[in-house]
Formats: sequence, structure tokens, C-alpha cells
Amino acid sequence: MAPYEMFLSVARLPKDELVSLLKRMGTILLDNHAILRKIEYLGTKQFLKPVRKKGIKRCEPGETSGSFFVFHVDLPPTAKYELHPQLYLEKDVLRLSFERKMSLLPDGYTCQLTQEMLPPSQRPSVKRLIESGRRITHHQPFNPGTEGQRWPDNTNPRVNPRVESENYS
Repeated sequence: MAPYEMFLSVARLPKDELVSLLKRMGTILLDNHAILRKIEYLGTKQFLKPVRKKGIKRCEPGETSGSFFVFHVDLPPTAKYELHPQLYLEKDVLRLSFERKMSLLPDGYTCQLTQEMLPPSQRPSVKRLIESGRRITHHQPFNPGTEGQRWPDNTNPRVNPRVESENYS
């Protein structure tokens, strides 16, 4: 199974209709042997120009705003070609695309669901991040007057125009 991100733009809908649409999309994915990892809501935004679904008559007005989602899924190799037409049949789906994820989980990765269900302050991975942020780093002391100096005094041609004329005459 290969990891994919399914980008989805949907017509602006009331919350209950949007939830039912996402459930239908999820069941279609699961019925086609996909593993649904995560659904991200990217927000509702205005389109730059009115967007029509392909196949809609030109005389009908297009959508001016929509909601954007990303489904993180694992699919069999040929499933995305079978899924695309099925998912696009939904009338409120304006755009749909599958992008292959390049970052895979490491070979020895095991999910510890009990650790992931803990609140963030109690997870070992979050504790390590907090501790690394608290480490005291020793920096070079600030020496005023030396910031941005690459040239010895009075030899920068941008600051001292006479230097350039002296070198090239």
C-alpha cells in the first residue's frame, strides 16, 4: 500500500451536509480497501474566480467559495484510478486530486496507541521536545561594532569610493 494525500475542494455547504459528504467519501475509500489515516480541514476560502464542476453547463453560475480538505490514505497501487471517478460523482465535490506522499514511516515503526491517547503533556515524545527547548545554549557574546563587517576598515568600495579609484588607476 502506498501513502497518498487526497486533496478535495467542496462547494460551500452547511455543517450537517458537509459531515455527511465526508462520511460518504470515507466509506467509498474504505470500501475500496483504502486505509484512512487522517482527515485535515484546511478551511473555507474564496475562489479567485467562480469554479464549476466539469460537465456543468456554462449558463449555470459557478461556486465562489468552498471548503478544502486533505485525506491522508494508504491505497493499493491501482486503486486511485478506480477511486477518482467514484469520488468525483458526488455533486458537491468541485476538485479532487491524489498526490503520492514521499515520506514513509520507518521500517521498524510501531504505533503505541496507549501512548498516543495520552494528553500531550504526558507523552514521552512531547516531553523530549519540551526538554530540548529548555536546554541552555551558550552563544558567542555580542561584540558591538562588528556586525555585518566583511571588509577591513576603509577598504569597502561601497563605503569608501576612493578605494576603488586608487586600486584601478
